[in-house]
Amino acid sequence: MLEISFPSIIFTIINVLIIYLCLKKWLFKPVDNILAKRKAEADSQLADAAATQKEADEMKEKYTTFVNGMDKEKNDRIEEARKSADEEYQKIVDKANEEARQIKKDASDSAEADRAKILQQAQDEKTKLLKQAESEIADMVVSAAVKVSAKESDAAFNSSLYNEFLNKAGDEQ
Repeated sequence: MLEISFPSIIFTIINVLIIYLCLKKWLFKPVDNILAKRKAEADSQLADAAATQKEADEMKEKYTTFVNGMDKEKNDRIEEARKSADEEYQKIVDKANEEARQIKKDASDSAEADRAKILQQAQDEKTKLLKQAESEIADMVVSAAVKVSAKESDAAFNSSLYNEFLNKAGDEQ
């Protein structure tokens, strides 16, 4: 059976304390040191990761700023090119309109000159025809006067002379 004695309990407690102290010195202390080193190493790696993450965030911010600046510059250049193209287009349209106005003016001036020339030619032709008609009438009057003076005045003669005059005037028209 089992007997419990006071010295045996004291020896057991002393043995347990010795084992505890030995384990603490040779087992727990090295294990605690290893755990502390591992914790320090993990903390160092976490700090390095946080620093790397912070650096990456800064680089990302710089990149985003750079991309936004490039987008703005691209948009500015596109807008500038669009304005330049619009100005060039307007210059071309204005030049074409001016050339069209000049062509229209030249054509109008040419048509007016042709019209004036045609009117002058018609006027000259009319004047020429009037002079010719006056000349023919004067010849007929002189011819009639000669005939009248050469012959005696009688009614029959006057009637034939009148008819002859009308016939000549009708033939010339």
